[in-house]
Amino acid sequence: MTTDDYLALTHPAYQRRGSIEGQREALQTSSAVRIRDRMASDLRSGTVLPPIVVGILLSSKQLAEASKWADSKFRKALAKLDSSAISIIDGMQRTTVLLEQQKELKDRELRIELWLADKTSSLTYRMLILNTGQVPWNLRRQIEVINASLINEIRSELVSDSDPPEIYSIDNKSRRFNAGEYQANDVVEMYIAFGLRKAQVDKESVLADQFSRLDMIEAVSTNEFLPYFIEVFKQMIALDRAFGRLSGTPKSPKRFNAGRSLFDSQPACVGFMAAAAQKIYGRPGANRSQEEQTSALNAISTQCSKVNRQLSDKTDEELSSFLDFATLNEVLDKPAGKIGDFERTLFTDAFRLFFEEGTRLKSMTACWRVQ
Repeated sequence: MTTDDYLALTHPAYQRRGSIEGQREALQTSSAVRIRDRMASDLRSGTVLPPIVVGILLSSKQLAEASKWADSKFRKALAKLDSSAISIIDGMQRTTVLLEQQKELKDRELRIELWLADKTSSLTYRMLILNTGQVPWNLRRQIEVINASLINEIRSELVSDSDPPEIYSIDNKSRRFNAGEYQANDVVEMYIAFGLRKAQVDKESVLADQFSRLDMIEAVSTNEFLPYFIEVFKQMIALDRAFGRLSGTPKSPKRFNAGRSLFDSQPACVGFMAAAAQKIYGRPGANRSQEEQTSALNAISTQCSKVNRQLSDKTDEELSSFLDFATLNEVLDKPAGKIGDFERTLFTDAFRLFFEEGTRLKSMTACWRVQ
C-alpha cells in the first residue's frame, strides 16, 4: 500500500505507541536521530524498507471471509476497522520516518505484512515466532505487544458474568481498593505465569531460555489456552471475593490482614496461576493429553466452587481462622536473599497443595507451611 494509506490505517495505533504496551516510541537519542536521518535519505533515494508488521484482530466471521476478499474489498474492510483492532507490531521507528517524510513519500508503495487473527493467542503465537532471535525483547514485552487486544478479549469473556471484575488499563491510574479489581499489566503477568507454568520469570534473560520460549509457544498455539486461562482467572476472582469478606483489623501493621490483601499480592496471583497451570498441563516440559487437561481444569473449578460455598456462611472469626494470615505473616517474616522469588515459590507451592487437598483443608495453615 502507499505511505499515505499505511499512515491513515495505523495513525491511531501510532499515537498509542503502536497499541503496544512496552513498545518503544520514537527514540530521541542522538544516534537514533542520525539513524532515522539516514533512513529518510535512503528512502528518498528509492530504498525498499523491510515489511512493517501490523496485527489485526477480526471477528471469526470476518476472518473466514477475508480469504475470499478481492483486493479492493479487502482495502475497504481495513478502512472500516475499529482502531483498537490494529497494532503496529514491528516498525515504530520506520513509521516515525514515514510520518516525517510523508509529504515527499505519500505515493511511495510500501510492503506491509498483515497478521489476521480472531483470537489473541494466535497473534501471541506469531509474535513469539517472529521475535525468537531478538534478545533485547524479553518475554514480558512480547506478550505486552498485544496487551490491549488480550485485555479486551479477557474483558469481553468476563463481561457476561453477574459481577464482572474491574481490569484497569495501563494508563488508568486507579488502584485496587476491593476484591475483584486488577491492574491490566498484572493480568498480563498472570497470563505469562500460566503459559510458562512457573511464577519465577527472569524477564531480562528469558529469551535466551529456549525451554521457556518453547513452553510458551506450545501453550498459546492451542485454541484452548486462553479459555483455560480465563476459567482459572474466574475461579481466582471468586476466591478473591470470598476471602475479601474478611474485614481484618483496622490499621494493622501486618501485610496480610484483611481478606482482600492475599490477592493484593502479585506473587500470590502468579503463584495461583502457575500452580493451576501445573495441575492442568503438568510441570514445564511435560505433555498431557487434551482429556487430561480438561479433567484437571474441571477439578480446579469444582474444588474452588466447593471452597467458596463452604466460606459463604462463615463469620469474620471463622473466615479469619480459615485463612490463618498469622501463620502466613510469620512465614514471610523470615529473612530471605531474594524475597520476591521466595514469595512466588511459596505461593506456587501453597496453591499447588490447595488444589491437591481441596475441601479436605480445614484451613490454609498447611498451605502456608508447605515448604
